Amino acid sequence: RHAPLQIGQRRIGRERRQEGDAEGPMSIAPDSKGNALVLDQVNGRIVRLGPDGKPIGTLKVPVTAAQDLAVADDGKIAVLDRLSDKTVAVMSPDGKVLGNLPLEGKGVAEGGGVTSVVIDGDDVYAEYEHGPLVLLGDTNGNPSADRTSIPGRPSRDGKTIWSTGITDAGAGRLWLSAFDRATMQNRFTRELTMGTPVRSIVLLDTDLAGIVYLGTVIDSGEEAILLTCIAPTDGHVLGSVELPASSMPEETTHDLAVLDGGGVVYKHLEASGVTIGHYDCR
Repeated sequence: RHAPLQIGQRRIGRERRQEGDAEGPMSIAPDSKGNALVLDQVNGRIVRLGPDGKPIGTLKVPVTAAQDLAVADDGKIAVLDRLSDKTVAVMSPDGKVLGNLPLEGKGVAEGGGVTSVVIDGDDVYAEYEHGPLVLLGDTNGNPSADRTSIPGRPSRDGKTIWSTGITDAGAGRLWLSAFDRATMQNRFTRELTMGTPVRSIVLLDTDLAGIVYLGTVIDSGEEAILLTCIAPTDGHVLGSVELPASSMPEETTHDLAVLDGGGVVYKHLEASGVTIGHYDCR
């Protein structure tokens, strides 16, 4: 399913420099009310869009070079700055800064190696080099004393830790592992075959029912994003759908986010602006 929304450039910033990378809106994250928060770091703000796609408010970004964001169930927001401030700023739903969680330390040798910020319940994690998640602190802005880590992405139903990687890019082969959250024992590891060369992995997350959403950039003559839905019980594929890949030069961090009730929102950058669409592969 696809319900596009055009967001004009007067609302969401984009920047093309004479030197350096072009930038568009870096990241998108849904909240528990069905809104979507778009990180418009070019204009130093977060734009909140309602379920109908209309802007319903903005918040000031409290870091120098924001690149990712995540939203807790209670509406608190974590904003990642991995290159300049090297911190995750935790904000209340109305934009008040509750605290700053340092990136570098145990589990994170260099802030530039952080690839995502993740909220799991009251815990705030940094994903390091597309691998383990390092506990930075909580959604009240309190840093973690021990900075423990987990080997992948926690499912929203609290049962599983998921991890994935590319086995053979040219053959389109990937591995997917499930760890029991309570015991941290491996439940299964299985191979997935995309049927076409894979360039990168751009999404691994679940909805509240536990269904896994895997996004891969594929190249079968023309680049596209393949969204695959996977059963949490044994890892078999439930369905898949292709999404158009952006051909724009703007740098972004995360263009896909899974909704609690299922499906994903996709932030697709085009010459005319940004299209926010809803897709499902179940």
